[in-house]
Amino acid sequence: MSEPNNSSYVANILKQEITNCQANQIIFYIVLIIILLVLIVIIAEIGAYCWHRFVSHEDLITAINQSHIKHHQADWLHEAHGDFVWIIVGLLVVLIILLILYKLSIIPLWLALFLFAILLAVFVWNWYIHMAYHQPGHWLEQYEWFQNDRQLHLIHHVDPYKNYGIASHIGDWLMNTYRNEYTYHKLYPSAQIKGQNISVV
Repeated sequence: MSEPNNSSYVANILKQEITNCQANQIIFYIVLIIILLVLIVIIAEIGAYCWHRFVSHEDLITAINQSHIKHHQADWLHEAHGDFVWIIVGLLVVLIILLILYKLSIIPLWLALFLFAILLAVFVWNWYIHMAYHQPGHWLEQYEWFQNDRQLHLIHHVDPYKNYGIASHIGDWLMNTYRNEYTYHKLYPSAQIKGQNISVV
């Protein structure tokens, strides 16, 4: 049996090591992107909570506050499109800031666009879910998670100091403004919104 050529043997070992290293790098970057994505979504949801609580419900910017007051005073079918116009303006400001950071070589272009794409996706999801909450017979009503989330949003319309979250309630949990059907009915057993009973599921 002949001895293996030392140089080809070493080359094969190095090639295998490089392949393993590349595979590990790919896995590392995939995990990093997933973690980054989750963090951005959580930060965006907390940002949405802060916007709803501290901008829409406070008189910091009168036009935004008045638009939101109209939504709360209107009937249940009012979808608050006026509010979301202001959020689009806010997103455009964020995009401009991200592009300035790119131009100043603080962040790469791909990161600026990635961040904006995630923020835009979170906005569209919140806008769509909020619109669905206010549409009787929406196709999402077949799902229990949607029925439960709509109940939580109904509670916000009865008590505007609770359940500021739209598509998630991360901010409500952190800021102690979360209320579910059961605890809310303990406080307000006869709560109704324009004919919509808040029932204990």
